Amino acid sequence: MALLSARDDAWRALAPGFAGAVALARAGVPFQTALERRYDRTGDPRRLARALERGATVYLPQVHQILPRVARLMVALRAELLGARREECSFLFLVEGHGRAGMGLHHDGEVDAFWLQLEGRRTVTLGPPVAPRTRLDLPQRRDTGSGWRTLDLPPGSLLHLPPRTPHDVVCHGRSLALSLTWSRRRARSILGHHDAAHDTITISKMLDSPEVPEWFVEYILFHEMLHIKHTARIIKGRRYYHTPAFRAEERSYPRYEQAQEWLDRVIRRRHELRARAA
Repeated sequence: MALLSARDDAWRALAPGFAGAVALARAGVPFQTALERRYDRTGDPRRLARALERGATVYLPQVHQILPRVARLMVALRAELLGARREECSFLFLVEGHGRAGMGLHHDGEVDAFWLQLEGRRTVTLGPPVAPRTRLDLPQRRDTGSGWRTLDLPPGSLLHLPPRTPHDVVCHGRSLALSLTWSRRRARSILGHHDAAHDTITISKMLDSPEVPEWFVEYILFHEMLHIKHTARIIKGRRYYHTPAFRAEERSYPRYEQAQEWLDRVIRRRHELRARAA
């Protein structure tokens, strides 16, 4: 766990201010809200003002897809501190704070998280890491045992949270903060990708080979199209792409089992080539 203060004002140019972030949500950038552990994932702009008025936490997922400076910051953090091939997410959090806890005591699972306070002030109470596979939502702490501490996060402060760190945040007035997370699990080789910001699907050039059957390429395309139909869910700062509904429809692909065998084959082949190159 580490808390750093800004050396200069360069961080101020990373994202728009609070009013600009609200304008993005009103213009159609996806957002979700959370209040007292109740979630609204509709992203309906008509509900935004009321949510902020009630003190709900409003968050815009994957903002690095529309904010280039945030994307460059993520590249720098990954290269310098975390290493390659990790699943990454970004969130912009907006709160009209009322001096009370926002999303309740919870942890974010097996992710490294970096928080950058952009506007306003927050305090965060942190505890010792919980055991693996502990539920994300935690009961409110009643004891004052060792290992717990409360930190003040003024504008420009950068906080690193190791995996499974329990935390409870209180916003004091208006607050705008950026959260960047990286999973410690290695990401699988990417054969296809749906870019929600530009509404495009990209297929890896690895599949541009006469050895790859056409039906397997169709499966990869089918998989990416399902990401459009079954949008990701954000739960406690973690982004879940492959929901139960997603997986159920994916299995309806006529050659699903064969596709899984081919998927393992392609990934294994890629690993072999990398080993030879090394």
